[in-house]
Amino acid sequence: MLAFRARDYIALLFFLAGSLIFTTGSGKTSSSSDQTVTYNIIGLPQNILENVQSRLKASDAKSTDQIEKEIILAIQPYGYFHSEIFRKTVQQGGDEFFQYDVRLGPALHIIQTEIKIIGPGENNKKIQQALKNTPLLKKGAIFTTMDYNKTHALMFTLARSNGYINAEMIRHEVYVNLEKNEATVFLTLNTGPLFYFGPITFSSSPYNISFLERFVPFRERQVYSPDAVKNLQENLLNSKYFSSASAIPQLDKTASTDEIPVLIDTQAVKSQQYNFGVGYGTNTGARTSIGMDFYRMTDTGHHLSTLLNLSTVTNSIMAKYYIPGEQPYINQYVIGGYYGEFKPQTDDVAFTEKYFAGYETKLNKLWSSSSNINYLHERFSIDDSPYHTTDLIYPSFNLSRLSSNNAFNPEEGSRITLDASTSVPGTEEEFLQSELSGKWIYPPTKNNFVILRGHLGTTYADDYSDKFPLSMRFFAGGYNSVRGYAYESLGPGKYLKVGSAEIQQRIYGQFFTGIFLDEGNANDSLTQPLERGVGIDFIYRTSVGPLSIYIAQASTEPDKPLSIEFNFGANL
Repeated sequence: MLAFRARDYIALLFFLAGSLIFTTGSGKTSSSSDQTVTYNIIGLPQNILENVQSRLKASDAKSTDQIEKEIILAIQPYGYFHSEIFRKTVQQGGDEFFQYDVRLGPALHIIQTEIKIIGPGENNKKIQQALKNTPLLKKGAIFTTMDYNKTHALMFTLARSNGYINAEMIRHEVYVNLEKNEATVFLTLNTGPLFYFGPITFSSSPYNISFLERFVPFRERQVYSPDAVKNLQENLLNSKYFSSASAIPQLDKTASTDEIPVLIDTQAVKSQQYNFGVGYGTNTGARTSIGMDFYRMTDTGHHLSTLLNLSTVTNSIMAKYYIPGEQPYINQYVIGGYYGEFKPQTDDVAFTEKYFAGYETKLNKLWSSSSNINYLHERFSIDDSPYHTTDLIYPSFNLSRLSSNNAFNPEEGSRITLDASTSVPGTEEEFLQSELSGKWIYPPTKNNFVILRGHLGTTYADDYSDKFPLSMRFFAGGYNSVRGYAYESLGPGKYLKVGSAEIQQRIYGQFFTGIFLDEGNANDSLTQPLERGVGIDFIYRTSVGPLSIYIAQASTEPDKPLSIEFNFGANL
């Protein structure tokens, strides 16, 4: 019987594991060439073939014998130690190359495994259940280096994530009988003592300690977890309160204690921040926005956000006051007010006051939601008709999903938003309104981007003509809608339908150009035709968002007028 202790055979296993370099393959055969040999390999499963290809690419094998040796070594980590290679010379189209037909032979199967946890954590149910559920290194399975290494790493991960930070693998042996193709695996991990979180210390901060403690997902004497420390740092960085943050476990202070102190170092954002936006269009003239954020109204995280918009269509001011929730990194309360003059077309105008209070929360890393109760008072006129006055109290709800690889200049990502609002049951003016919008950015190559966009909306109202506010009706046209038409010039309507497709191409560095097709409309009938805008745009990506200029044609208008629009802002 051929048997090897782990210290001998494991050395071979780790050598083989070091040869694993996975790449993306597209076929069952491979061809490559160097200075002396052209060859083709057949007979291997895709995953093994990919590893063979990668190993040959990384090696300097030039002779047929060297190539065959590299093939054998690349196959062995998958449990095949009796592979055979049949080589022949093939003539094809005047070219000559070697074809290697590989026969894997019998696999090395596991006949016994002994995977044990000993020490203070041997009865830890979480660790034992996780090991029980792992599909790796089961009796009867093919023994592979990858499964062995994964199980070895899993045991350490389970121990350390459950507070046993000094875990040690005291036995790691594999016995192999190559004549019978049998393997016996022994892995024994001693957890060592259990550790707990110790005192939590914050660096100097303008915020109150009681507020900072609300970011911490653990308490003193709770079982230590590296994941909890990572979550703490993410909580701090994903909030609006800190420009930098780090959570540092003091592992060097555990020699005489079972507690691990944690030092939290934070740098608060500036107490005041200002945001400016500008734009210009031949149809709408100049527009600007000025935002001011006051992040430290109190030392418990209350902050105020204001936004002023000025243009020929909308002049408005809005203020929101935020009160952090129990978990300020994911939830907050908001109260606010809005006043605006809205004039989308020559004969339409609305003067709007709105007050609201609500709750906002992040459901996970991608999804967020908000719910508000709103009071709206509006005086409006449509088509130069006599003014109507409406007072509404209504709840609203928002659900959104945002995925992006860059906050200002995403090269890949998507956004989906659902908005819904309805009147309070029993009120005089009953209505129900919903909107669904989305945007998708995909890079076929590093120099090309496909951008798809859509926006749908529908409204039901008892007295739509006279009582439903102009500011809540749907409009289309302009940037992020149907380009070629002036901002909010299509509408008003009960229904909204907008779709857009665009392809952008990198010219040089951060300069891009693109072509686009937009279609959409806002009207009172689903059967009315859509308006179309086509054009080209030029984009320069700055560090704080893209600067874009587009030339668009309203192709469904009789005279097909051209418009030029300038815009500065984030893509998603």
